[in-house]
Amino acid sequence: DCQCAEFASLDMSGADLWLVGIALGTYYSVRTGNRLRQPRGVPEINREGGVTFLNEMRRHGWKEWHMQMKQKATRRGIPAITYGWYSDSVNRPDLVQRGSQAVKEEYIKLYSPWLVSEMDTLIYDPGNRKIGAAKGKHDDRLFALWLPFISLYDDEVRATGKSPFQERVRIVPPSEKYPIYRHPTAFDDEPALTR
Repeated sequence: DCQCAEFASLDMSGADLWLVGIALGTYYSVRTGNRLRQPRGVPEINREGGVTFLNEMRRHGWKEWHMQMKQKATRRGIPAITYGWYSDSVNRPDLVQRGSQAVKEEYIKLYSPWLVSEMDTLIYDPGNRKIGAAKGKHDDRLFALWLPFISLYDDEVRATGKSPFQERVRIVPPSEKYPIYRHPTAFDDEPALTR
């Protein structure tokens, strides 16, 4: 898995952000047969901006969302389903733990220097017993990366019973394993091989 897009703006609200969400989501949609498969949206809905973003995207036809089921069933026995991610004191530490594990074990490739710099600002605050950004810093990009990863991770564990963090075997293509020389006298131009 890898980070394929990133967008951050201090000047946009959830009412403005849905346009970017539709554009990026449509760009990364995949056609399977005669059906267009949308990427999953996982907005954090604790704040007004996330709720507005989710409602606007749904109003404009986006159907693929992270679903959280309420742990306790309602009176009638039907579980309540919420679209988006609602962070609380139970799932936030789990999100941080699994997200940082995915980055540490290189399960997610990072391509953004801004995201990497945000990782340096994560601290544990013993006062409110929470991991987050240092005072005056941000962790929004990091959580925006972790939310969809954990959403898909949860589905994979439920479907297969296997953790994606298990040992992965990297298949090395022959072109990486064995050098290919195109011209018999071009040895001086080839990069040095180290083993």
